[in-house]
Amino acid sequence: MDSYDVIIIGSGAGGGTLARHLAPSGKRILIIERGDYVPREPDNWSTLAVNVKAKYNTKEQWYDRTGKALHPHTNYFVGGNTKFYGAALFRLRKDDFGELKEHMQVNRILFGSDYPHPEGTEHPLDFLQELTGYSMAEKEMVMSSNLKGLLEGVRN
Repeated sequence: MDSYDVIIIGSGAGGGTLARHLAPSGKRILIIERGDYVPREPDNWSTLAVNVKAKYNTKEQWYDRTGKALHPHTNYFVGGNTKFYGAALFRLRKDDFGELKEHMQVNRILFGSDYPHPEGTEHPLDFLQELTGYSMAEKEMVMSSNLKGLLEGVRN
C-alpha cells in the first residue's frame, strides 16, 4: 500500500493552490478528485450551456434536513467548481473573525443546535493567520486584491 505525507481532497482553488505550494517540498502528495477532466468542447465557452442549462452540473440530488430534494449546483471535475464559477474568491474581513455568534444562529436554524460550534467558540483561525494564507494564495495564483499587488506579481 502506498503512503503519502499529504493527502489533498479536491483540486479546486484551495486544493490546487495547496498542491502547487507543497510540490517543491519533496513530500509525497496525493490529490483526490471526485471527477474527471472537463471534456474539450464548444459548450465549455457557452454561458448558456454552462450556467443556464447547467450542462456540467452534477445530476445527483441532495436533501435538506426535512428530506426535501434540492439540486446542489455543483460540478465534479478536475479543478473543482472554480473551473465554472470564474474564480471569484471572496476575502474575509477582520470582523468575520472572533466569536462565531452569527454562525451559531444559522446552525440553530438549520440543525436545531450550535453544532458544530458550541457557544463561545472562536473562529479556528485568527485574522493574521488568514491574512498570511491570503498572501500565500495570491502569490501562488499570481493575483491580488489590489492593482499594485497584481502588477508586482506579474513582474515577478
